Amino acid sequence: MQRWQQFGFIMILTILLQFNLAVIVPTAIPSVWSLTYAQSESQGQSQSSPSETDQFPVTLGDKTLFTIGADLPRMQASQRARLASEEIQRIAHDHDIPLNSIVARPIQEEEVYLISQIRNNEESQIIVLVNKNDAAIAQHPVSDLANEWLEAIQDGIGEYRQQYSLRRRIIGVIALVIATVVLIILLRVTQRLLKTIQHSIDTWRETRVYPIRFRGLVIVSVNEQVLFAHSLISLLSWVLLGIYLVGYFILITFFFPRTENFGRRMLQLFQTPFISIWESAINFLPNLFVILIVIILARFVFKTNKLIFDSLATGRVRWPGFYQDWARPTQKLVFVLIWLVTLAMILPYLPIFESPAIQGLGLLAGALLSLGGAGTISNIIAGYVIIFSRAFQVGDLIAFENYQGFVHKKSILATQIRTFDDEILTIPSDTLQSKTIMNYSAAVHELKLSLAMRTTITLGYDVPWRQVHAVLVEAALATPSVLADPAPFVLQTSLDDFYVTYQLKIFLNEPEQIEQIYSNLLQNVQDYCNAAGIEIMSPHYAAVRDGNQNTIPASYLPKNYTRPRFQIEFPKSFRE
Repeated sequence: MQRWQQFGFIMILTILLQFNLAVIVPTAIPSVWSLTYAQSESQGQSQSSPSETDQFPVTLGDKTLFTIGADLPRMQASQRARLASEEIQRIAHDHDIPLNSIVARPIQEEEVYLISQIRNNEESQIIVLVNKNDAAIAQHPVSDLANEWLEAIQDGIGEYRQQYSLRRRIIGVIALVIATVVLIILLRVTQRLLKTIQHSIDTWRETRVYPIRFRGLVIVSVNEQVLFAHSLISLLSWVLLGIYLVGYFILITFFFPRTENFGRRMLQLFQTPFISIWESAINFLPNLFVILIVIILARFVFKTNKLIFDSLATGRVRWPGFYQDWARPTQKLVFVLIWLVTLAMILPYLPIFESPAIQGLGLLAGALLSLGGAGTISNIIAGYVIIFSRAFQVGDLIAFENYQGFVHKKSILATQIRTFDDEILTIPSDTLQSKTIMNYSAAVHELKLSLAMRTTITLGYDVPWRQVHAVLVEAALATPSVLADPAPFVLQTSLDDFYVTYQLKIFLNEPEQIEQIYSNLLQNVQDYCNAAGIEIMSPHYAAVRDGNQNTIPASYLPKNYTRPRFQIEFPKSFRE
């Protein structure tokens, strides 16, 4: 704050020194600003004149008194205007010459009028001649035009002398001092006010300023908010300093005649953009009224949309065929559609709608969407397909390719699966939607059916299959969480070369405990088979059958069946 205050004081001292020098300089020397302004004004008038003849201004200081467009036989109009300006300037600086000494009188039978200075009843100096060509250009009689020029000369000299009088200079200096004091006071008050605001923000750090959170995550901390507020105050201080100095500089130029026109130009320079903005704002009011109506209607639709889908999400309102878990995704989709429709209705009423900048942004957005947004759009569409197809819900046990686990989190873009080892797998929606998903929980939660699980065991042909069935069913019923109704059962799925394949099917209502239930089932199968004397193995036989027990169960063998002996024959040479 102290730096920009020191900078302001340096600027003030510089401006004061400049204008003190401007007051001391003799007024007979034309000001550079005045000459520049007069030249620009004369050029503007000559260019904007509708007459076919060029008009050259006769000036006094910064003011154009009248214009000359007609040539004399030996003098061009530009020379006439220059000489008249020099003579009027000389008379204005000589305060001993009274204004009533400047007269206009006719010569050459009133076809030419002479405007001159009369001293001691004699013409001391000719100022300008008015002839019929001048009158033709002005479309006035010669006498009227001469009187008009004479009045302009007298008024201009009187105003010029008044502006450059000592009294006017003293008033200008006093006004300059007052403006400087007001500026210093304004700077001090602004500095104290901004410091008070900064101190208040620091005291609010722990009482009124809280971190900005989103779903429990701190997005912007308190210190970051306070730092941002201090940055805004610092920026505001520099903006106010600029406004104060520019306003002060323009104001003090009006205190002195030599810089008044320059100040007027500076004021116009800064005023023109604000006037343009103000006029644009006034012209924008009808469109703004339409935009406000659209925004009010859109806000009403947004609230209605939220009310409807909140009721559907909480179950207060039921819509046949519309599931409760569809409410939030559908609300977001409808919200985006309403927002897009609102934006499409508002954009044509904005003043920048047809600007090249908006068109360029539209092309850039289209390019980014076509190059990098295709995958995102595909993910969004796949996410809504998964949601509306109700493939799974949060907490369901699903199998996807080689992965199996519980649905941990489901969103539009991706789904997270928690495996039995507590690993979190994140799968994009388009990948998940293009593959086969097996849902173990859907039958229990939605269809109110029992989940069927199976396990396979292979035993030799020497074990009676009825015994196997009974032992496996008994082991299944002894397993916790396995249902007795529907009852477990056994299927023989294949008769292989060396063993029989048995499949045990059980039913349960707790898919969340499937891993533990499956482990307990295998433990019981092992225990009950051991208790029944069933050896769990898959025997393989060689081609030698003599001397081996037949693998057919004993109940199917004849009562007089005896195990054959091994028949060994020795070669004749070995017997001898």
